[in-house]
Amino acid sequence: MLASRGRSGTMKVPSLTNLSVEEILAIYVDAGVKRHDAIMVDKIGTFNRLCDILIAVEAELKGRPGDQRTAFLTLFDHSNWQVKLNAARAAAAVAPDHARQML
Repeated sequence: MLASRGRSGTMKVPSLTNLSVEEILAIYVDAGVKRHDAIMVDKIGTFNRLCDILIAVEAELKGRPGDQRTAFLTLFDHSNWQVKLNAARAAAAVAPDHARQML
């Protein structure tokens, strides 16, 4: 499991600092797919808690040398619409034209 719930109900996000960009994107994709599954069965709380993972991944990639958020562009061809939507939103700061086209 990617993350577990803490006492406050928020998701505990795994440490991302020692992971490659590809490994971090895999976590992001998994969270996106789980968000899709949650929204489809009306589990809004789960959907919202998975946002903790998305925020952590985005912050980690932003903080890496050269702002690695352009890696989200590779997810624009993903088969899951939630993953694409998340990636477009996350990439908007570094590639606004590409993100706008995706949206």
